[in-house]
Amino acid sequence: MKVFWSQLLRVLTLQCDDASRLMSDSLDRRLTLSERLAVGGHLLACRACCKLKKQFQLIGAACHGKARPTAANPPAGLPPEAAQRIQQTLREHL
Repeated sequence: MKVFWSQLLRVLTLQCDDASRLMSDSLDRRLTLSERLAVGGHLLACRACCKLKKQFQLIGAACHGKARPTAANPPAGLPPEAAQRIQQTLREHL
């Protein structure tokens, strides 16, 4: 029962810095249920963190090759040679 109350308190008192850290963590791992509830509760009340979540989702999609150019996310416009050099450098260093 003590665990329940501590988790409920976390949901109700999550600050923006903690929410942003958890949203960043979610790019690398699945959040626990209590973490997901805490972030979800915080997002209900915080417009700034909602915008940050969308940015994190865009970053995650780009990292997994799922980002598509849209009006909000225009193509980079790199020459193909530059894009190939960047990809080659990333392959060599990752």
